Amino acid sequence: MAFDPQQVALSHHNLANHLRGAAGDIGQIWAHFLAAAVVTYQMGGDISSYVQLGARPRTTFAEIASIVSEVDGVHLADLVDRLPKRAPDGQAALDEILKLVG
Repeated sequence: MAFDPQQVALSHHNLANHLRGAAGDIGQIWAHFLAAAVVTYQMGGDISSYVQLGARPRTTFAEIASIVSEVDGVHLADLVDRLPKRAPDGQAALDEILKLVG
């Protein structure tokens, strides 16, 4: 299977929606939404769908990467390191996203 960051972002977004619908853990829900947003942002994509999500918990990119890595085969920090650098790193991308949507 070819490396497809857009598919990775969509998968995180879909998992977050599934967890939200199943009244899952709010930390996991936000981690997957924000993982999708960081990948989308770094790829130069539209993050407007994340604007409507409401209040986000205070978190760091390292915390998000740790939470989403609980899913077998997910290595968010490694993925973000391989993406184009719209922001210099995952934390900078997250900071920018939170400024844009906050």
